[in-house]
Amino acid sequence: MSCGSRPASCRCSRRSSSRSASRSRPGPGSSWPTCCCGAARTPRPTCSTATAATARPTPPPSRSSPPARPSAGGSWSTPGRPGCPGRATCSGRSASAARPAPGRRPTSAWSSRSRSGSSATWRCADGACGGSAPEPPASLESIPQPLPNAPTKGATTVTLRFPEGFLWGASTAAYQIEGAAAEDGRRPSIWDDFVHAGHARHGETGDVAADHYHRSASDLDLMADLGMTAYRFSIAWTRTMDDDGAVNQKGLDFYRRLADGLRERGIEPFATLYHFDLPRRLGERGGWLDRDTAYRLADHADLVSGALGDRIGHWMTVNELFVETFLGYATGDSPPGRESTGEAVAASHHMLLGHGLAAQAVRANGAGEVGIVTSFSPVRPATADPRDAEAARRIDGLVNRFYLDALFRGEYPADLMAHYADLRPGFTAVRDGDLDVISAPLDFLGLNYYFSRTVAASGRDLGPDWVETPLSTRVEAELGARDVVRAGETLTAIGWPVDPGGLTELLLRLRADYGDVPIYITENGLPLGDYVTPDGRVHDPERIEFLRRHLTALHAAVAAGVDVRGYLTWSLLDNFEWGSGYAPRFGLTFVDYGTQRRIPKDSFHWYREVIARNGL
Repeated sequence: MSCGSRPASCRCSRRSSSRSASRSRPGPGSSWPTCCCGAARTPRPTCSTATAATARPTPPPSRSSPPARPSAGGSWSTPGRPGCPGRATCSGRSASAARPAPGRRPTSAWSSRSRSGSSATWRCADGACGGSAPEPPASLESIPQPLPNAPTKGATTVTLRFPEGFLWGASTAAYQIEGAAAEDGRRPSIWDDFVHAGHARHGETGDVAADHYHRSASDLDLMADLGMTAYRFSIAWTRTMDDDGAVNQKGLDFYRRLADGLRERGIEPFATLYHFDLPRRLGERGGWLDRDTAYRLADHADLVSGALGDRIGHWMTVNELFVETFLGYATGDSPPGRESTGEAVAASHHMLLGHGLAAQAVRANGAGEVGIVTSFSPVRPATADPRDAEAARRIDGLVNRFYLDALFRGEYPADLMAHYADLRPGFTAVRDGDLDVISAPLDFLGLNYYFSRTVAASGRDLGPDWVETPLSTRVEAELGARDVVRAGETLTAIGWPVDPGGLTELLLRLRADYGDVPIYITENGLPLGDYVTPDGRVHDPERIEFLRRHLTALHAAVAAGVDVRGYLTWSLLDNFEWGSGYAPRFGLTFVDYGTQRRIPKDSFHWYREVIARNGL
C-alpha cells in the first residue's frame, strides 16, 4: 500500500525526521489539527476541536470493540481516535447535520445516492439524512451503475463477467504483515529505523504487525478459503541477504515454503522484489541517492529469482516509485525523511535503473515473467481556466509521465526536465545507456489505483465550492499547483478522493498512449475504522460498495479492449500502514492485533462470491 502525504499544516499524522515527536502532539488544552481526525468528507467536521486531553491516549492493541453511539449533540468516534467520525455519513455538512439518528448505523454517503435534477441527494440507509452535494465526476457516468448491495447466498446470476482465466486475489507487503523483525537472521531496514525514531502514529512499529511470519500456514488456508487464484507478496531484502550481501538461508527458506504453499493450493505467486524496505546498510550509504543501490537490487533479484524461479512465475521489481522517492526525499513523510526535490528526482532515476537491472537478472535466470508495480492517477484541471490546465499538465508529468515515458519510450518528459533543469542532483544523475536499460520491454505492468487528482493553479481563488486535499504538498506547490476537490465530494478517512471511474479513464489512457502491455491491478482498496460487532462479525458495507464500483469500472475498461489479466485488492489482512500505523484498516480480514485472531469481514465473503462467479 502506498504511504499518504499531509498538507503543510498537519503535524500529527506524519512527522519528518526534522521534527521531534514532542512537536507533533498538541499541548494541554490545545486542539489537534483537522487533518488528524481521518474525516471521510470535506469540509472537515467539528471533531477537529477535540482537545488533546481527549484525543491523546494511545489506542489499546486490540480494537475489537464497537465505537459508542454518540449522545445528543455528540459526535461519532473511531477506535483510537475519540471524537472523530469513523465512517462516511452524508454530504460535506457539519458533523451535527450529518449525524444519523440514535440507533442508526451511518452508511457510506457515496454508496446510497439517488439522482434528482442536476444534483445528487445523499441519504442514510433509511433516508434519515437529506441535503445536496455536487454531481460526481463525469467519468462515473460512462460506466454501468453498481448492482444491489449484497448478492444472495448461492446466487448464480452474473451481470458483468470477466474473461476466462482472469486472476483474482489480494496483495500484501513484507514489513506490513510479517513481524519477526529480529528473527532468523533478518536485518534492519530503513523503515525499522524510521518508525522506531517515532515517525509513525502513536509510536507504532512493524515489529510484530500481523505476525504472518509465524502464521503463514493458516494465512495460506485463509487465501484458499477466499478462493484466490493469485497472491502478491513482497520478498524482504532484509530477510534474504545479510549485511555483507550473502544469502540468509533461513529467510530464503521462508519464501520457498510460502511459494510451495501457494502452489499446493492452486494460487499463482506474484513476488515483489522491493517494497520500500531498503536494508539499513544501504540507507546509511545514501539509499537511492547512491547509484550503487541499483546494482545491489540486481544482486538481490539474482539471488532470489535464481533460488525460487522454479516456484514463482511472476516477478515485480519495485513498488510505487513516486511514493518511495518523493515522500522519502522531497516531503520527508517517509525514510530517509529528507526535503529536496532535486534528490527525489535523482532517487527516482536510480530506482528506475534498479528496476531495469533487476529485470535483467530475473530474465537471465529464466525465472518467468517480469514487470513493475506503479501507482498512477488520472489528473484533471479543476476548471477550464488555462492556468489550471497548465498546472494539471505539470502534475501529470510528475506523477505519471515521469515514469511511464522512461519505461515505455526510453526518455524523460521534456517539459518536466525543463522545469527541474536547475535542481541538483536532479536529472544530472542520468548517464548514457541508462534509459536503454530502464525501457527494456516489460512482460506486464502492475497498476496500483487508489484515487484521481483534480488540480488548480496555485494562488487562484476558486471560491467556497472547492477545498484543498492532503495530496497537496511542497512538491505540488513548486510546480505551481495544488490538489482540490469540490466541497462535499467523497474522501476516504485518509483524505483520498473516491473515483471509480478514474480507473476506467486511466486504463484507457495507458493503452492509448503506451500500447497494449498486459496489466494486472495489483492494489485497490479502502481504509476504514473496522471493528468487531456484538455478533462477532465485522460489517464493512462501504468497502463492498467501493470494490463493487471499482470492479464495475475495471470491467468497462476490459470491455473496451484493455488487456487486464487480474485484480488483486489491497489487502488480504489488516496491517501496519507505514506512517499511519495500525489505525487505517484495508484488509478483507480483520486482525485483532492483541491476539492475532483473524476474522473475515463481510467484504471477504462478498469477494469470495465474486471470485467464484468470475464477475459481478
